[in-house]
Amino acid sequence: MEESTGISQLPRVKRIRGAQITHGMEAVNIQYDDEHGRTHELTMRLDDALYLLSILKAMQLNLDIPFPDDPRDPDARPVRPSERENG
Repeated sequence: MEESTGISQLPRVKRIRGAQITHGMEAVNIQYDDEHGRTHELTMRLDDALYLLSILKAMQLNLDIPFPDDPRDPDARPVRPSERENG
C-alpha cells in the first residue's frame, strides 16, 4: 500500500480548456486555466475519474442542483432533478 503524501489543493478553475482520454483509455487528462491565467493539468486513471463522476452525480441529485440534460449542448437548459418527469 502506498504511503499518503498529504492533500493537495488545486488552484480554482476559471475556464476548462478540455478533457481527453489518453494512453489506451488508461488516463483522463483535464486542462484548465486558473483565475490568474495559468494553465494546469489534472491526470487520473479512468476508473478513478468514473468513480469521482459517480460521487459528483449523486451529490448533484441529492442536492437537487440543476444540470443540463446534455452538457454537450450549449443551449441545453439546466434542469433540477425534482423537475424531471418520472417515466
